Amino acid sequence: MTKKDSSRSIRPLGAQDAEALFAFYQALSDDVVYFYRPFREVTTSVIREHLKQADEGDVYALGLGAEDGRVMGHAFLNGLRGGSPSFGIGLHQSILDRGWGSRLTAAVVQHADELAIARVELSVMKENTRAQAVYRKFGFSVCGETSFRGENDSWVMERRSTRTYTDVKESEP
Repeated sequence: MTKKDSSRSIRPLGAQDAEALFAFYQALSDDVVYFYRPFREVTTSVIREHLKQADEGDVYALGLGAEDGRVMGHAFLNGLRGGSPSFGIGLHQSILDRGWGSRLTAAVVQHADELAIARVELSVMKENTRAQAVYRKFGFSVCGETSFRGENDSWVMERRSTRTYTDVKESEP
């Protein structure tokens, strides 16, 4: 799936994107990093492993790319071969509030539905109301609390799909 809008496009990421994805994480402002930290630490080896898992099918990784090859956003589903995949999304500070979070979320949710994933979860800081609004728009709801930077400072949100594996198989030609 590739979605274009002017000079940006949403596309799957793989091992070949390791350098650009690492540069994305290095370029994030302190404000973005405060809310978004999908890896304990961001190193080239951590990014390479994440993208290797994408190539192997355990992670669905999307990038929002610019014409010059830079990654401006990263969305993913981790743990596709496990019980309940987790969703994450981060955007470069220069493109916040332009609808890209909704577009990337829509693409990931669509993929989860295509795979008939029954439940996807995420965690979001309670003070990140902008992200919570996007998640609610796509069917996520609060199901608990967790700790990110402080004790119980974040919500656990989940999205349950009504689509089943049988529905997916029956819709295929």
